[in-house]
Amino acid sequence: MGTTSTILTIQKLMKKVYILQTFTLLLMLPSLNFAQVNSTEKSYYKWFDAAVGVENTDLYNGVAYVEEFSAGRDNKRFFLSSDFKTGDVHYGGQSYYDIKMKYDVYGDQLIVNLISNSQESVIQLLKNKLYSFNIGTHFFENISDEGAKKVGISGYHEVLVRNPSCTLFKKYRKKKTKRLEKRFYYYEFSDNTSEFVVEIDGSFYYVKSKNDFIKLFPQYKKEINDFYAGSTLRTFSKEVQLKAIANKIDQISL
Repeated sequence: MGTTSTILTIQKLMKKVYILQTFTLLLMLPSLNFAQVNSTEKSYYKWFDAAVGVENTDLYNGVAYVEEFSAGRDNKRFFLSSDFKTGDVHYGGQSYYDIKMKYDVYGDQLIVNLISNSQESVIQLLKNKLYSFNIGTHFFENISDEGAKKVGISGYHEVLVRNPSCTLFKKYRKKKTKRLEKRFYYYEFSDNTSEFVVEIDGSFYYVKSKNDFIKLFPQYKKEINDFYAGSTLRTFSKEVQLKAIANKIDQISL
């Protein structure tokens, strides 16, 4: 029995040493966004999280999520769906993959559903530790730049276009309406007007139309106007128009 116990103890110690060595190697890797991480690296990170246990990761460094408002059957305060979706998150300087999450658009908070040892925890992640996340093909970044905050730009924004000339973001908004039904109050959430933001060389600006882009890139005024006039963009949504103009500016600047 003594020999068996000693062997098991040594095996546990060896596993801890291996995990510690692996953790050290991960810390030495450069910070990558999700698009830069290949499937092998992603599997490696997932293996490490499983080895140390999700309960021992920084994802538990948040607050227990409590539903603030009584909502109707169709709770539309969340992005795409009120159900948890699989996504990736960069949090506390580390990347985590295939995490169950949902984005509360109204409160501008990311909620994760963590399962460890058959126990479920629903946690609201701390915004000052969260750099970015994606749900499906939708990639969000947390804009925390002090200069941006001074003009009212902050929080989670979807990245629509990223190129050397500029980055175009979309800020989703929701509004709530209080309802009364059979002496029971509840809230309905609906889409509010989205905002579009462009980042150029570290500075952030609101944009609503091609004219705002022309103010930011006056040297390309003729090219932007010609591009817009020669296209059918005016028949499309504002988002489609702004994405097309942002991409066109990058082409012009080459």
